[in-house]
Amino acid sequence: MGTKGYWDNNWSEWEQDLHPSLFAKFCLPCLSGAEGGHILDLGCGKGRDSLFFAERGFCVTSLDISETALRAFEHPKIRKVCGDILSFDFSEGFDAVYANLSLHYFSKETVKVIIRKIYDCLPINGYFFMRCKSVHDELYGQGRHIEENMYEYEHIRRFFDIKSTRELLSLFREVSVTEANEYYFGNCSFIDVVAKK
Repeated sequence: MGTKGYWDNNWSEWEQDLHPSLFAKFCLPCLSGAEGGHILDLGCGKGRDSLFFAERGFCVTSLDISETALRAFEHPKIRKVCGDILSFDFSEGFDAVYANLSLHYFSKETVKVIIRKIYDCLPINGYFFMRCKSVHDELYGQGRHIEENMYEYEHIRRFFDIKSTRELLSLFREVSVTEANEYYFGNCSFIDVVAKK
């Protein structure tokens, strides 16, 4: 996943984008009527999507490994936690878990463990939103091969396809997995997930 130093360095150089991601806007309608609920934003970066949800009435726990990124934003409805996803205590429970480009840094087996923790922390009808790089992304296959669909080019990335993503989410009773193309530091292809417990 890249070290804490790697992310602190990158977040210190990248400008803050206060506009929410298109993925956050895509997920918001699923949460209609749940305002005031608690969202966990995994790998929140400089908080643009955390702020988007907080400004719409949600309480947000914003988790990131980079202190530099977390210092970039504040909101009374946001609780910031500096730490990594693997050691985070999910037992508090959340109404929704949001992971925009934060779970594609782990091995397939580790992603399975994280998704199980996410599933366990959600109530019935709770949502899990995930966006990861697709096998159709232009970076797929570049750099050092680590394991199936995982390469190190600048940093480690796992690439997802629709079929294997559905298999990872087999615990959830409703799952939508789609592919999206969007400009984000270049032309990108993503796998977008909306899963309901």
